[in-house]
Amino acid sequence: FSPDSENGKYAQVFVTVTNNGKQSMTFLPYCGFGDDVDAKLLYGDNYEFSATDLIGYSNEIHDAGLNPMSSQSGEVVFEIPDSVASSTDEIIIQFTSGNDKVQFKVR
Repeated sequence: FSPDSENGKYAQVFVTVTNNGKQSMTFLPYCGFGDDVDAKLLYGDNYEFSATDLIGYSNEIHDAGLNPMSSQSGEVVFEIPDSVASSTDEIIIQFTSGNDKVQFKVR
């Protein structure tokens, strides 16, 4: 969890995404619709943190264009309070596309 922000810390989740579809797609688009991929950090008793777009940060993966059968690695970043960063409680990252959801344990 770094670097510090004014309101807490940034949780950086390193991911590799692959487009298994037959058409190009955008991962975590700035303006999402319908089946576009969305990411949230889940913590404790139903707390949800939306991904933060760090404009100008080169490893940030928002709005990444992926052609079919291609992959890209980068970071999904979330701004979280210091109390969440210093806690030992479980944190989950959840990706959603339409009605489909997949979750991975971060901590």
